[in-house]
Amino acid sequence: MFLIEELIPKDKFDVGTLAKLKAVDPTQTNLQPILSELFEWIQDINWPIAKELCIILASFKPEDIIPYIQMVLKSGDEGWQYSCIRYLIPKLPSEVRGIIALDLRRVIDNPTYNETWCEIDIAAREIYETYFEKLE
Repeated sequence: MFLIEELIPKDKFDVGTLAKLKAVDPTQTNLQPILSELFEWIQDINWPIAKELCIILASFKPEDIIPYIQMVLKSGDEGWQYSCIRYLIPKLPSEVRGIIALDLRRVIDNPTYNETWCEIDIAAREIYETYFEKLE
């Protein structure tokens, strides 16, 4: 078994820590204390561990990760929003995606200037249309 601190990547190349994190059953382990730090590692999807970490995060308990996804979608950090929309949300179980549908709709229907400029609203629309109903 690992100490919870050992499950936080040390740098953007820390695939060894991702292997440890994959070995933990997120339904049986309280990972809540490190979720904030884990979510920070998906702020830039170009970091070597970011895409794999999105897949891992998608397996966590919905009640743990939904607040973080909602926080990212409201963060104003367009890179982080993009990572979450393109690489985390599609990996979520359908029932979890359904819970954050309204958050995606906010980005689609009322994007900030920067969300429009960075085309975050377009990414959100594409994900919404893929996993939910077609928008009119």
